[in-house]
Amino acid sequence: MKRFVLPLLLLTMPGMAAEAPEWKIDTKASSIGFAARQMNVPITGLFEVYAGTIRFDPANLDGSRIAMEIRPASANTRQKDVDEQLKLPDWFDAAKHPLAKYEAEKFIAKGGDRYEALGQLTLRGVTRELPLPFTLKIAEAGDKLRAEAKGETELKRLDFGVGGGQWRATDVVANEVKVNVSITAERPK
Repeated sequence: MKRFVLPLLLLTMPGMAAEAPEWKIDTKASSIGFAARQMNVPITGLFEVYAGTIRFDPANLDGSRIAMEIRPASANTRQKDVDEQLKLPDWFDAAKHPLAKYEAEKFIAKGGDRYEALGQLTLRGVTRELPLPFTLKIAEAGDKLRAEAKGETELKRLDFGVGGGQWRATDVVANEVKVNVSITAERPK
């Protein structure tokens, strides 16, 4: 009997919520994109290689977690010269920093289908807080639940050391970069 008391106490302590269920990301139906401005001309792109773990339940925000890994070298703007530049040391420095990470362990319900992830982005070895407001729709799909989350946030590239050397000037390349996320995931009911 004694050996069951400690685990039971740990589960009932405040702040020790049970883990939310895990969702499997459908990468073919999902995207992680970005939009910036160079010489006041928009440049948009997608990161083609990413993976992650999503544990989310609107009824259990304390037990919800997101951990995403993105390969900056997979940035695709459909402009070969831009894509090659983004891999270099002045930009993502993909050889030295092959992974960017976004991790969130706190979520706020904003009403209806609106939420905000309070997470941290690590890019080029620099970690900064980055909130991500998003909407979430969950529907039944046969014997599974299918979730669609869409969100957008903005970061300042220079906070992460992105765009060094001649590219540091914000009158050439804007400091503000919009990140848009569209994730579709499933889990058993």
